[in-house]
Amino acid sequence: MPRDVRRPTTDDLDAAWRVVSAQLRPTPLLPPEDGSPALKLETGQPTGSFKVRGALAALAAVGRGTPVVTASAGNHALGVAYAASRLGLRATVVTASTASPAKVAAIRRRGVELVQVGTTYDDAEAHALDLAARGAHYVSAYNDPAVIAGQGDDRARAGGPAR
Repeated sequence: MPRDVRRPTTDDLDAAWRVVSAQLRPTPLLPPEDGSPALKLETGQPTGSFKVRGALAALAAVGRGTPVVTASAGNHALGVAYAASRLGLRATVVTASTASPAKVAAIRRRGVELVQVGTTYDDAEAHALDLAARGAHYVSAYNDPAVIAGQGDDRARAGGPAR
């Protein structure tokens, strides 16, 4: 079920950088050795993934009393759950019943409402979109300008080009 999404604007990027830099430390970066590339240690983020940056940016853009809903196979769900707890928002996360038990347990620990539906991501996303149609703001894991803006390099604006 493809949906059009607008490209993130400079304002989206600036807003994402403000919320991400206020909530998270920059991702640790191991310098290159012997001509190898630098390694950006996203596992150092509180949810173990870069997805937390996009979730923070997207949820910060939502009005205070507005509930949010998302569908995810795991990392985006953890990011939304973390962001909701940090920003004081109510969130519902929809995953397939086949989602990783470790990720499901981590999502539950974040205090969001977890709904498991169907056996595929498409099943979960369809249910999340149905919930959103009833009054919640849907945060797409892949098709949301604030998510896209937030998932960029968290070091890019901290003093020049990405390192």
